[in-house]
Amino acid sequence: METLSPLIEWSSQLCCVLLRSRLYELFSQIEKEFEALYVENMSLHTRVEALTDRLTEGGLPLEKAAEIFAITSEATSSKSTIGKKPSIQMGQKLKTAFKVPPGRNLVSSFKVGSDQNRVRFVRAFKGHRDGVWHVDAAATGVICSTSADQTARIWCAETGACFAQYLGHEGSVNCARFAPTTVGGGHEILVLSASGDQSAHVWKAPTAFVGSQTGSGHQSNFILPHSSEDEKFSDKEENVLDENDNYVIIRTPQLRLTGHTAPVVAADWLWTQNRIVTASWDRTAIVFDSERGEIVNILSGHDLELNHCCAHPSQNLIVTASKDTTFRLWDFRESIHSVAVFQGHIESVTSVVFTGGDKIVSGSDDRSVKVWDFRNMRTALSTVRLDSPVNRIAISRSNGLIAIPTDNRQVRLYDLAGTRITRLPSTSRRGHHRMVCCCAWADESSNCNLFTCGFDKLVLGWNLSMTKRCEKPDEDVQRYCMEKDLTIKGLLGTGAFSSVYLVQHNPSGCRFALKALIPFGDPAHAANEVRILSSIGGRNNVVDLLAFGRVDDRVLFLLDYVEFDEFSVVARTVLRHETKHYMYNLLSALKYIHGQGIIHRDIKPSNFLYSRKLKRYALIDFGLSLQYKSTSQQQILLQNDFEVATDDLQEKKRHCPLNSCYCSTGKGLLCDGCLKKPKPYVDVTGTIGYRAPETIVYAANSLAPAIDIWAAGVIFLCLLSRHYPFWTPEDDLASLRQMFAMLGTDTMSHAAERMRREVECSVYYPPLNMAKICTFLSSGATAKPIGGKEIQCNKCVPGASILKLPHSTCFCLNNSPGVHKRSNDYKIYSLLYEMLQPDPGNRVSAEEALNSRYFRSITCDNDRPLAQEKGKGTS
Repeated sequence: METLSPLIEWSSQLCCVLLRSRLYELFSQIEKEFEALYVENMSLHTRVEALTDRLTEGGLPLEKAAEIFAITSEATSSKSTIGKKPSIQMGQKLKTAFKVPPGRNLVSSFKVGSDQNRVRFVRAFKGHRDGVWHVDAAATGVICSTSADQTARIWCAETGACFAQYLGHEGSVNCARFAPTTVGGGHEILVLSASGDQSAHVWKAPTAFVGSQTGSGHQSNFILPHSSEDEKFSDKEENVLDENDNYVIIRTPQLRLTGHTAPVVAADWLWTQNRIVTASWDRTAIVFDSERGEIVNILSGHDLELNHCCAHPSQNLIVTASKDTTFRLWDFRESIHSVAVFQGHIESVTSVVFTGGDKIVSGSDDRSVKVWDFRNMRTALSTVRLDSPVNRIAISRSNGLIAIPTDNRQVRLYDLAGTRITRLPSTSRRGHHRMVCCCAWADESSNCNLFTCGFDKLVLGWNLSMTKRCEKPDEDVQRYCMEKDLTIKGLLGTGAFSSVYLVQHNPSGCRFALKALIPFGDPAHAANEVRILSSIGGRNNVVDLLAFGRVDDRVLFLLDYVEFDEFSVVARTVLRHETKHYMYNLLSALKYIHGQGIIHRDIKPSNFLYSRKLKRYALIDFGLSLQYKSTSQQQILLQNDFEVATDDLQEKKRHCPLNSCYCSTGKGLLCDGCLKKPKPYVDVTGTIGYRAPETIVYAANSLAPAIDIWAAGVIFLCLLSRHYPFWTPEDDLASLRQMFAMLGTDTMSHAAERMRREVECSVYYPPLNMAKICTFLSSGATAKPIGGKEIQCNKCVPGASILKLPHSTCFCLNNSPGVHKRSNDYKIYSLLYEMLQPDPGNRVSAEEALNSRYFRSITCDNDRPLAQEKGKGTS
């Protein structure tokens, strides 16, 4: 037995060797089969993409598409060892599956409702030699990209040409953010960049190509690329990546921010405070002074490295995201800073951004994106579930869309409610080849309005067409249109009580506005609007009611259609003479309806339509209007005593006294702690931000024309400051607080006493100079550039913070120089102060406002409001 043991052992080893060799042979064959399948799959994928492009561009016929697929199937089946079905059968299946009616092609059958119709690839920005981490867009039509190749590049969004490159960092450039305003007469813009060299730089970049100026020494830190810079790279890379050598190189920063002990991954401008915030892997965020570069504050508290940081565009708020699965909201609006921790993700939070209002959107490696209300951080408002980790997201300020880049080369678009809108193409011909790192919106651009960057060294520009979807009308509306021979052309707008459609009369071709009210149990609401429009419509800038009817439970109004410009565009580009004509026509309409004993009660820009092209105005939406008896405004307000407010005050969760208003902490009505708690709901009319103070303090629906004058004064303030909306309160109490900040504590308290009410505020606010605020905002200034002298005023800082104004300028009314009474500015702002009097008894009427010195120069008949002709549609 001992002699047989070595033989048995040797035979077992030999068997193992043979089996192992056989297994290796089988694995090799399997690997070859997989390689063949992969090659075949890639070939088919390429042909499918080519066919898709041809279908999209030219409408390829179905028979030709089936023929291409048949040829593809026959060619690939001959190369593969795995059995395939005959190509004839494949072509026949395609014909059966994609059968369309005669005279149509494959494209037309899928054209309606296709996501690809909304997204169009525009161009690729090539030049980086490594992965691109970040991209940002400026309102001047330029974009900035940062890369792991230790450079940042400035591109022209319209042409795709690179005209500036920053080489000041010694590590990977992880982030870049444009300053909100330009410097140097508009020819330069400040850029903030963060790098892996543990520092952040502020540097100036041109807003357009300046190659012709650099040769003459226009900028000492702008130099053309030298040959020594190109020696680092091969000739092949230079020919491929540097096709345009006419860019400038920037080497020296204007400001170098140091203080971190690890790579800086993100940075942003806190422009309202002349501050800069940076986030680093050292688990801290640092707030710097943007003029001197000094450290102002160190934000510590995260347990792991930080991934991202973002500053609110108009409030003193900062949010930081970390790998510890949380993100923190840092509140600097009050002297005592606070921090709130949001815990809603289970993996690293990769990005977090503000929506511009009171919402925060966060993205995480747990493959989710969540929308939060930072006043209630317990649960997310909406959640988006994805199939890949999320990178740096971006939010469009104009349409509220979220662009979500992911690791799997996809970029998906959702709205704030979590509804999927579309996705960007991800083919090898039009899309990223590797991970998409960041997105940026350019809402002002008509060509490229969305930019994406990825680790394929590319920045891609896209055009996203987001036209308003026509809401499908109800059957009642459709039946009415059929009876009246009307065609619905689109949805003009929706409100709380109605929807308005653009319709066209088929025989005449005239266009009208069809307003469909929601079903009401009490028809008095609709009857009141019919009665008012029938008596005053069609005259003095009041919309004309052409017809009305009822279909089952729906009341329908056929109104004169007025083409109009978006007020947000008008306010941003309005001129002084245009402001005068706008306000003259608005006040003329108010004078007319007030003279007829009617109060509109919902004056706002969307209810006073204005067409720049046609010079036409129209006051619309009289759904909340009421008739009143002619008497003085103060008597109307005080004819009811305190008991009346009891019926209109509806409590929710917390009791609030009726004759005086205090918060639950005892500090006064307007403290931040009270604003974050449940509040009583006051049943008042109008829109938040345009409601008069008496409708909030008195807690009742005041039947006085003065509430319309106040709302018109707010519109006047928006036009003079070119800032819309001027006030953005989330509720009535926040609106009252902003009134205190603008008009002053003494003025508001005295007005409340006149209304037999008591309102106390925990902070004393001096009155601010509206003329200086409007001049400051209309000039486009938000803060002084680096090197400017900072002017501090401790008195107006609380009010300036609430109104989202920077602290570098004093806005106190008492410290401002007086305006000569004969000057044009005195005429303008004296009328503004009279319209925004918190005491309705002292507020000017519409007739008094029209007789002011401000409108005396309007003498031409074309400038006067013209009476509209009844029954005339817009053709």
